[in-house]
Amino acid sequence: MTDLFNDIYACKDEQAKNNAIVSIENILNKRLNDDEKTALRSTIRKAIVGNHFDVYSAKQRISQMYYTTTDGCIIHAPFVSERECAELYEEYKSQIKGYNLYDFSVVLNNVIADNYKLLYSWWPNEEWCIMLIKFCEIAVNWLNDDDTPFMGEKAWKLLGSK
Repeated sequence: MTDLFNDIYACKDEQAKNNAIVSIENILNKRLNDDEKTALRSTIRKAIVGNHFDVYSAKQRISQMYYTTTDGCIIHAPFVSERECAELYEEYKSQIKGYNLYDFSVVLNNVIADNYKLLYSWWPNEEWCIMLIKFCEIAVNWLNDDDTPFMGEKAWKLLGSK
């Protein structure tokens, strides 16, 4: 198998590489069950991006988040649009070195899910734009936790999937 992958890697023809990857994908889809596919996806994702979220894993994790309002309504994530997350990340990225946009997006949505009721109990009439700043500051603080054993990887280690 190593020789096969070395041949694919060494190939200069992008279309041939893509065809080889599609062939491997078709075989794996036929032979692996869903759990095996998930494990393989996780292994490949980690090899490509390390212990950080990517677009796929971030969307998957964020889709599991929610909070319940005081009147019992369940509000599902995402709480912040992808565009707004990207803008906020640009604003805060110098404060969270070692984390990418998707790490920040997951943490921000998680902070909102976990702290929405608390913050609104403190500031019940505050506008969303002000509350979003508070949520961002909590997210930045959480990522920069001095005593974490996972500095630079905390988002993935604590909120990611294995």
